[in-house]
Parts: sequence; structure tokens; C-alpha cells
Amino acid sequence: MRYLAWFSLGFAAACCLCAYLLSPGYLILSAVICLLIAAGLLILCRKNRKLLIVFLLFLGAASGIFRFCVSYKNTAVKASKADGRSEYITAEVSDLPEKNQEYEKVSVKILDGTCKGLKSVLYIYDEIPEKSLRPGNVIGLRVRFRDARVLYGRTSYTYSARDIFVTGTSQSRVKLFKEHTITPVRYFPKIISAALKNEISVIFPEDTESFMRSLLLGDKTDLYRDVSLYQSMSRAGLMHAVAVSGLHISFLAGAVIFIFGRTRRASLFSIAVVWLFVFISGTPASAVRAAVMMSILLLAPVLQRQNDPLTSLSFALLLILAVNPYAVTGTGLQLSFSAMAGIQLLSPAFENFTASLRAKKGIFAKLAVYMDGVLEKNEHINLTAITDEERFIKEHIADSASILKVRGFDEAGTVCDVGTGAGFPGIVIAALSPEKEVTLIDSLSKRLKVIEELAGKAGISNIRLVHARAEDAGHMPELRERFDLVTARAVAAMPVLAELCVPLVRTGGEFIAFKTGSSRGEIKEAQRAANILGVGGIDTQDAGVPGTDHIFAVMKKVRKTPGKYPRKAGEPARKPL
Repeated sequence: MRYLAWFSLGFAAACCLCAYLLSPGYLILSAVICLLIAAGLLILCRKNRKLLIVFLLFLGAASGIFRFCVSYKNTAVKASKADGRSEYITAEVSDLPEKNQEYEKVSVKILDGTCKGLKSVLYIYDEIPEKSLRPGNVIGLRVRFRDARVLYGRTSYTYSARDIFVTGTSQSRVKLFKEHTITPVRYFPKIISAALKNEISVIFPEDTESFMRSLLLGDKTDLYRDVSLYQSMSRAGLMHAVAVSGLHISFLAGAVIFIFGRTRRASLFSIAVVWLFVFISGTPASAVRAAVMMSILLLAPVLQRQNDPLTSLSFALLLILAVNPYAVTGTGLQLSFSAMAGIQLLSPAFENFTASLRAKKGIFAKLAVYMDGVLEKNEHINLTAITDEERFIKEHIADSASILKVRGFDEAGTVCDVGTGAGFPGIVIAALSPEKEVTLIDSLSKRLKVIEELAGKAGISNIRLVHARAEDAGHMPELRERFDLVTARAVAAMPVLAELCVPLVRTGGEFIAFKTGSSRGEIKEAQRAANILGVGGIDTQDAGVPGTDHIFAVMKKVRKTPGKYPRKAGEPARKPL
């Protein structure tokens, strides 16, 4: 049922609705309404389990709105109050500073004042000692706050999607209040990231340094500064290659498994390495999504559970939005998750489509081998009057294949071709429907031997050959009323065909005769025979073969055929029913 997936979908939809449409004043009311609907659906679920999906959607929506409401009060409200205000604050540095010509850009967590508890980006214009801005240090300074959700007078989600709701500009010198001699463990990924960036600068030449930082760590800061390289990659459509995503995660996890083998310890170690890389790269949405999905994939065999990609994807989205509901406004998250959802939803259909193409290619090859064999054998034994390949394909193969379009054909598991001749339509049915058991009946053993030989060369194995006259086959216990579908292309009057073939059809099965448009009157005249043989009625259906007027006469058997039918050889033709 994918319960988690439906709950997560409701949660994400609610976050999106709150971010883009719902007024803050209606958040609580909307959450309560969704919760009441969910409660009502829970009661109805006892009688109708199909409503469980709708219940999970509304429960997820209620949870999403409540979480967004809490986030709004703890972040957006504080940011609005602080906008334009100047305060002296203390803050803990959470990342190494990014140096520019005129200022240093520092990520911090504010420890006091109006914006206590918020993450922020500070732009510091005064010169400060490098040691002061190491992750974990506590600094103090006066800053002027700006609501990060407003940029140039318009709503912007650039910062809030990354859980940053205020930015600040320094108005005094930075004072160091607390310095860590050893960086706190929670900031180790930042230190490792800085060390890797330095190593990249040492290893790679200057003209490729910015590209390698972007490719390996997702740090595109210097790439944006290299205008020529950035524009060239954008024009070539290659910027996605330097976005940390599932590609990086897959390579990393695959490398660990390759080195240490497919063991439980290797899986757990791989998960640890993957998450370390995610934090080193700055926890972009695409990397978190890929890491969650990879972790569940690696844990599934360890916990002896089956991995479901859509559930993994939903769980990743739920985790990200539970931490920061505003992340739903991030373009990176939207593109990453919509792309993955599309892949997961469409890939089974695409795989089936490509598999069917490969299967059809193999089928056509088999039929080509069979056709070549028939034309070759036709020089020694009379199998067909058609010797031109183009006509052979149209009048034998395409015409035989048209039966697959008849209503009810797919449900038939056992098929019988009466008077198969050179193997049509039986061989074509067997090739195109390898899951069906196809019996071919013919009165000439020579033809059957040729069919057996050629079918073996073509690799068509789901056939059974029976040497018998149709009048006799209808009385053989192993054949009488044993087939879901019986068909015939033989040139004979419809009442005659019905008497020869209907006795082979099980009750509830069908007899399908290949006919031409000029046979419609003949088909109507066969209604008396149909009633005698246990058929309810006769329907007709166009075969749909271009350039022909071929039709199908379809008889649905509703009761057993009287035991005296079919009559002795020659009698059905002399005295039609």
C-alpha cells in the first residue's frame, strides 16, 4: 500500500500549499479541518479499506500544516520583527568564512536577541583574525538585520529554502567570546571539506581547480566567478554534472562495497561514508534525497526487508521537510524529487516497453526463419501457393497475427488451430504468445513433420502437433472440449467449420473463424448450427489487415456440444447443419 509514501505526499503538498497560497492566519484552521477529515475517514476505513489512502493524505496534510505553522512562528515571525533592526548579538560560527574583496561571508547560529535560535549569514566588512571565525567559536558584534525572504522588494525563497531567514551586515568590530582549541564534532564535516578544497588546489592546476571543486564537493562558488567556464558549461548544458546528487552517492557507495565486499559491515560503513560526504558537500536536497534512498537500499538486506524506491523517495522528502518545511520552495529540491519521482513511476513502463521491443525483435527473427524454411520446403512439398516474400508476410503472417486483436484472445491459455496447413495461424500465435499452449491439427503427417522441423529451427517450442482429421479430433478425449480458443483459416462453409471446431472448445471458450467480408450471409446462416452445437450467438469483428476485407466470426460456447457431433468424415460437408 506504500503507507509512508501517501502520508509523505500529503505532508509535502501541505507544505507547498502553505508556502505559496495559504495566508498565515488560516494555517491553524486549515490544519484542524484536515485533521477532522482524517478522523472521519479513519472511522470509515473500517468498512472500506480503499479510503485508507485518502486518510493518509489528509493526516499527512494536517501534520504538514502544523509543522509549517510551528516553523513560521519560530522563523518567519522573528525575521519580520528583526527586519531593519540593529542589535548587538552573540553567535556561534557554523562554517568557515567565504572571503570576498570587500567582506567576509560567515554562516552562524544566533544565540540571543530577537533572532535567537535562527541560522543566519553575516556580511562582515571589518578585518578580523582568521582564528575568530573557525566553526564552533562564539563571536559578538552589532549587526543590522534584513528579512532574507525579501530580495529587492520581492519575495525570494533563495535563503529560506536553506533554513536561513535573516541576514546581517556588521556595524561593529567582531569580538571573540569563546574559542575552541578543538573543533566540536558536529563541525568536523566543515573542516574536512575545507581540507579537501585545499588539497584540490594543490593537486589540480589553476584553470581546472574551480571545476574539480564543483565536481567533487558541489562547491560552485569559484565556478560562478570563472565567468568563461560557467558560461561555456551553461551553454553546453553540463552544469548539472557538477551538482552533488545521486551520481556521486552511487559512485561512493559502490566504491566502498567494491573494496570491502557485500557484507553487513560494508553496508553500514558505506552508509556512514555516504552521510559524511553529504554533510561535507553542504547537505543539498539532491544529496540528502540520494543518501536516504541509498541508505534504505543498503539497509534492506541487512534488516531482511524489501526496498521500495518510491517509499524511500517519499521518506527522504519527509525528512527534509520535517527539518525545514520551507525547503519545499527550493528549485533544487523540486527538480530533484520531481525528476526521481518521474523516473520511478515511468521506469517500469519503459522497461516493459524496451523488453517488449526486444521480445518482438526476437519474435520477428523466429518468424523470418520459419518463413524462409517454408519457402524452401515448398519446392519439394506443397505447403502454400504463395511464394513471394512480401505476399507471404501479408497474407500468412500479418493475417494470422490479426487474431491477437480479437476480444477475449488474451484470456485464452490453450489454443487449437484446426487444419493448420503450413502452420498458419497456429505457428504465428505460438511465436507471438509464448505463454500460450498451441495445438496444431492436420490430416497430413508430411506437413506436420515439416512444421515440427521448421518450428525447432525457429525456436518456437510451445506447440503440440496432432495428426488427425478434424471429424476424429472432436471425439478424442484428450482434445474434446479442452481448449479456451479454437481457430481455423480453412476454406469451408461456416456451418461445416462450426461442427468441426466447436466440439473442441470448452464451455465458456470461443471458436474464432477467419472469414472475408463476403461471408457475412454465410455466417448468419450458421446460427442454426451454432444453437445445436452449444453456441449462444455469433459476433463479427473486422480483422484490421490493410488491403483486405477479412473479418472474424466469433462463437461463444455456453453449453456442452451433444456427443454425436462432429459427424463422420464427409457428412458435415454433404449435410450442413
